[in-house]
This record gives sequence, C-alpha cells and structure tokens, in this order.
Amino acid sequence: MTDLKLKVYRANKDAVVYVEGGGNPHNFLIIKTGNAKIIREIEITDNPNENIISDGDYFGVVSCMSKRPRLETVRTTDETLLISVEYDQFIELIKKNKAVAQKILRLYSKKLRSFDEAIARISLKQAVSNDPENLYDIGMYYYHHKENKQARYAFQQFTKLCPDSQNLSKATDRVNELNSAIQDKEDFTNITPLIRQY
Repeated sequence: MTDLKLKVYRANKDAVVYVEGGGNPHNFLIIKTGNAKIIREIEITDNPNENIISDGDYFGVVSCMSKRPRLETVRTTDETLLISVEYDQFIELIKKNKAVAQKILRLYSKKLRSFDEAIARISLKQAVSNDPENLYDIGMYYYHHKENKQARYAFQQFTKLCPDSQNLSKATDRVNELNSAIQDKEDFTNITPLIRQY
C-alpha cells in the first residue's frame, strides 16, 4: 500500500476556491478547518443553510469522479485550510479512512436527493406555466412512486390554483392522507435508538 500524500492549501476569507463550469476537475476538496459557501447558477435547494459547509465537509466529488464540469462555485467565508484529493487518490483514501468514505457517501446521497427535488420543482414550474391542471397528474405520479413530500406539494399547489376543478376533492383527500403519512414517518425517524453496552 502506498503512502497517501495529500496537498493542503490555505485560502483567505472571500477567496473563490472552486468555479462552477470549470473543466478538467482532477480533484475534489475537503475543508480541514474553516467555512465556505456553495453558490450555483441554478440553485438546487430552498434552504440556504444547506449551502454552508465547514470542517470535514467536501465539494467537487461528483465532478471529479465523473470527470465532468464543476457543478458549483465555492467561496470561503473565513480563512480556510483545504485538503486536495486527486482522482487517483480517492480509492486509497476511502480504504484508509472509513469515516471519510461514509461521510462522502452520506453527503453524496443527500446531494442526489437535492438534485432530484430541484428537478421536480423545475418540472412543476414548467407544468404550471402550461396548465395548472397538470399539477394533479404530477401529484399522482409522485404519489404512486411514494415520493410523499413532492406529491403533497403538487396537490397543495393544485388546490390553490384550481379551486373549481373536478379533481379538487380528490387532491384535498390526498393532501390529508400525505400529511398523516409524512408526520408518521417523521415521528418514527425522531426516535432515539437504545444502545446496550456490555
């Protein structure tokens, strides 16, 4: 097994350390210490706190692993130390540090969910601009695919924009059903597991 030699960079406050659309992304970066903000030309989240990253967070993995243009711009919000991981060092890094591998996978899946939700929002806006009645069909699509939050949102928007529709009562029933299902799921996920120590 070879030694893993990672480069560390120091970035001043307000430094742009990663540029959206930049080509040839041969590495990704981990914040060793400090804070930064992710900026995108087309925002994928409604929650601005999801764009704040700090110690142990990373950016650029998707672009690095897929060898595609960068998906975000990153600007530091204070003095920051960054660890650069080259494409060919990635496998060695996750072999040597399972905690890093788990965090990368967890954050990667969260990012994919954010992209999925952004696509849903964009599709929803386009459908509404064409005909708000389409919201009912979009809600049913997400309902059948068990994407409860997206389905609920589509049905809620439908009831607001189409109060005279023949599907209004069905949409209202779906909203009530989904509110209950989402609340039950959130209640279940907030249960603290009991851990026995021997």
